Amino acid sequence: RTETTGVVLARSALVRLDGSVWAYVQLRDGHFERRQVVDGRQIESGWFVTRGFNAGEHLVTEGAGSLVALERLSETEAVE
Repeated sequence: RTETTGVVLARSALVRLDGSVWAYVQLRDGHFERRQVVDGRQIESGWFVTRGFNAGEHLVTEGAGSLVALERLSETEAVE
């Protein structure tokens, strides 16, 4: 049996946007980065991913939907 290295993303950290699954990572400078969940596999405790996320990173598990809304608002204001 081959062991695969990766991290488990909590379900509460996941948001769906434009047909894809994303999660926000809080960066050191207080900003947030939205990252696409690629090749995620659902397991009992969340989604297991082998790339795109690292152990020890701070995932946004509460209010991720609000971050999506803020991003969309910024995009709309930029167009106007």
